[in-house]
Amino acid sequence: MIAGLGGLAASAISFSMTLYEAAHPPKAPVVQAGQQIDTGRWFVTLRTARVGTVPPTGVPPSRPVQLVMVDMDVVNRSATPNNVLHRVVTLSAPAQRLPMPTVYLNRDKYLAGYFNPNMPERLTMA
Repeated sequence: MIAGLGGLAASAISFSMTLYEAAHPPKAPVVQAGQQIDTGRWFVTLRTARVGTVPPTGVPPSRPVQLVMVDMDVVNRSATPNNVLHRVVTLSAPAQRLPMPTVYLNRDKYLAGYFNPNMPERLTMA
């Protein structure tokens, strides 16, 4: 019976912490261009942002689009290669929902795959 009460108390505490965190989300840091952000798994340095109609590949799309492009440097601090950077950097647009960004490596102007550990990369999210 004591174990049941302890489990119930733990569930209530967990639920209340979840509600509190949902009601009071952490504020995103406001940084200047060139300032490094430590997210735990990544080092991210935002460089520039721009709007354009041609993606970083240099090939215009067949259907005209407006792209929001953000240039940044990243370093994967984990022990294994991964490609979850789009979950780390997000843009909030007040009037519309933006699709999930596409990540391009600046060194070869092509789609980025996995980022190797401790290997700095310069890229563009569009």
